[in-house]
Parts: sequence; structure tokens; C-alpha cells
Amino acid sequence: MNNSYLKRHEQNIDSADLLINKHGHYASSEITMVQPQSSSLVMKLVREISSRHKEMSFAYEFNKISNQHVVDVMPKDKFTSDEYLLDEAMVTKAFIEAFPDETILFVCDDQHITVAKPTFVAGPAMESLSYEYHKKLSA
Repeated sequence: MNNSYLKRHEQNIDSADLLINKHGHYASSEITMVQPQSSSLVMKLVREISSRHKEMSFAYEFNKISNQHVVDVMPKDKFTSDEYLLDEAMVTKAFIEAFPDETILFVCDDQHITVAKPTFVAGPAMESLSYEYHKKLSA
């Protein structure tokens, strides 16, 4: 598991918690809590791609402000493989056909676009991250 990847996500979680604590429920509901119907399709598609790429991990979040679905993928060497990119293109096509007014974005190790509070995770590294995140919230 990539320690810098997990450390970056822990920092993002801390930043998101600070934003929510500073601005209250409004920030929370605007950024991560309200999700469109298309979220269920994204989760289904991510579950499917995850089953074909068992060595990869995925974290999904919907950003209401940008009306964008963001899927963080790891590891980077698999993210750039031809086999994965072909599957990602098919997922993107299926999503756009169903929801042409929304966008989906797949990222990997991006400093500027991250999934701070995943609503869905798949794969070994993300399941561990999700557990740590939920453990932190309940503390």
C-alpha cells in the first residue's frame, strides 16, 4: 500500500473535517452528502470495473458544487495500463449515455482533485482507508 497516498488522503479528511466544523452542516451537505440518482450508476460501474481489476482500488465521491463524479484510482502503474484505460473508457461512455449533463472524472495521485470523503470504495487499499476514515469519525 502506498503510504504517501494514504497520508495525502488523511490530510484531505482532516481538511474536510475542519471545513465542516468551521462552517457547520451547510458545508457538509453542499459538498458530499447530497447525491443525484446518477451516483447509484457510478457505484455500479465502479463495482464492475473493480471486479475486473482486483489489484486496483477505487474511491468515489460526488461533488455537488461542480456537479462532478470523482473516482480516485490506485495504483498509478495499473491506472495507466491499456487494459484498465479501455475499461475506464467503456465506463465513461456508459455513464455519459445515461447522464449527458453530468461529468465523471477518474484521477490517480492528483494533488488538486481528490476524494476526501468517499461514499463508496472498492478494492483492498480503499477498504482499509474507508475503515480508518470511519474509525476517525466515530472517535
